[in-house]
This record gives sequence, C-alpha cells and structure tokens, in this order.
Amino acid sequence: MRLYIAGPMTGIEDHNYPAFREAARELKSAGYAVCDPSRHEVDDPEDWFQWIQAGLTALSSCDGVATLEGHEDSLGATLEIAMARWMKILVAPAAKWESNPVRRPGWVTPPWQVE
Repeated sequence: MRLYIAGPMTGIEDHNYPAFREAARELKSAGYAVCDPSRHEVDDPEDWFQWIQAGLTALSSCDGVATLEGHEDSLGATLEIAMARWMKILVAPAAKWESNPVRRPGWVTPPWQVE
C-alpha cells in the first residue's frame, strides 16, 4: 500500500521537511511505500503551483493519505486531501496508519461502502 503525506509547508521553518521526513521514516518502518512531497523536485522551488502540480500527480498513484499536524491550516494540503477524497483515496492521520501496518486499516470504511 502506497501512502502520500499531506501537511503544511508554507511559512514553516525548513518548509516543515523534518516532520515530513520523520513521518516517512515511521510509515516505511510500518511497511508502507511512501510518497514524501518534501522530496519532490520542481524547476522553480519558489513556484507554489509547481509544488501542487507535483503533489497531485504523485497523489494519483497512492492508496491512502497520511496527514500531518496542521494540515487543516494549509491550502495545499487541503487541496490534496479534497482531491484524495474525490478519488476515493483513504485519508487519516499518519499515526493511525503507523499503528495499522501494511494493510488497509479496518477502522476506515471507504465512502462508497457507507450505508
């Protein structure tokens, strides 16, 4: 199962890369393949739209989204999460994924199965 990490970057010291990389490390140790947007390469690092484009492209190949603290205050993370939900990709806090290694967590009911 491949997870995308969504969280705040803009306006945070070191673009919050340490939090993304720690989450990636934890998720990998739980057995997940991880897409860490702090490792994306873009032509112009100052161009927010290039980061979003890279993120949404990567998100489309993932099975789940692991959210970081503060994601709700981030325009980019909010967009990524909205897109994930639209594509019926599971979204949950990173800690939830970490405690449910390598499988689709039973605590998540896909939206298309809700009665």
